[in-house]
Amino acid sequence: MPRLGLLEYVNTTTLPRIRETPDMPRMPLPGHRSNKNHLTVRSEEWRRLELLYQIDPTGFAHQVNNWASFNIRNIPFQHADAQSAERLSLGTRRRDGLSDYLDHPMDSIDRLAAFLDILPLRTAQRLIHILFPDTRQWRFKHQDELDVDRKIFNYFLWTKTQRGSQNAQNALVIAYQPPWVLGQVDFEEFVKCGSLWDTCVKNNTKWFVITSWNVWAFGCFSDGWCSAVISDIWHLDEHTPNVLECLTYWIASAMGRSGAYRKPKVPEPLNALQAEIELPITQAETVTPAVSESNWKGKSQDAATSAHLPTLPPSVSHQGIEDDEPIPPIKRDKPTPNDSILEWRDSVIDIDEDSSHRQEEITVFDREIHAMDLHGEWLI
Repeated sequence: MPRLGLLEYVNTTTLPRIRETPDMPRMPLPGHRSNKNHLTVRSEEWRRLELLYQIDPTGFAHQVNNWASFNIRNIPFQHADAQSAERLSLGTRRRDGLSDYLDHPMDSIDRLAAFLDILPLRTAQRLIHILFPDTRQWRFKHQDELDVDRKIFNYFLWTKTQRGSQNAQNALVIAYQPPWVLGQVDFEEFVKCGSLWDTCVKNNTKWFVITSWNVWAFGCFSDGWCSAVISDIWHLDEHTPNVLECLTYWIASAMGRSGAYRKPKVPEPLNALQAEIELPITQAETVTPAVSESNWKGKSQDAATSAHLPTLPPSVSHQGIEDDEPIPPIKRDKPTPNDSILEWRDSVIDIDEDSSHRQEEITVFDREIHAMDLHGEWLI
């Protein structure tokens, strides 16, 4: 059997499926949210993310395919590099069309981290080093931090550390959660999640990949951290392009390589581009909610009718149950102008001017202030 060239190998790679066992946590049903994603992150004033944009799926696939065909040549190659102990470890699609499965069950986040490290990340690292020999000092490094969410959230860094230097140069975050925690319909919420934003800010990199092994997405934050762009979901067995091609393309994009993706320019406050972000050293632990058996994909603040529940009477509120009898509206006296305010107003307005002319000037002035609020110097 003839040996595959590099481009042919990359084009035919695929991730093996998870072999589900009785010991594994229960996966969320298709089309439903996971009820186990209880990250302890809270809403904080230092987070700036306001807008989320989606990359056009067709355009993204076209860019990845073009980049791969231009940069990955069909040349002879070695799967392994004995000096660096890295190798192209992903298998290729079977000729019979059947799926390959992992040799061991994925029953914990530690197992997920090991599979990510050994298969897709090590393969992408080896491929980048073949394509761009000047990147050999870059590698994926697992971040094993003592965080309260480490059992359901962790990440790898694509990083470069100079010999003798304590300061690492980071380009990309690979954030991951187990598939029984991060369901397919949870991806958009996860991008908005403070844990991902905090992780990227802490490591000074705006590029990220999100995965649960079964599904992948690729994104980045804007220069001022106020907006994010995210790709469509890529499944583990997808091809043209496959996960390895997308992952390699996104690494090249994070490193600013020619022909790779460029972050779009979006309007942001000027102070967001200039101010440094300081994150707290630790976060307080919070109580994990009890496990829910619900498969409803809505949220607690959604209308009850969307969950097929009867409409609650107006007497039921967050304050408790009130009497069903209607309560008359509260009648308050109309406020009267304060004498001191009237006296001050008369002192700053020329009483000899025509009142209608004064009103016109005040209206125009108010309109100019309103326009400045909308189109002032805070936008770029």
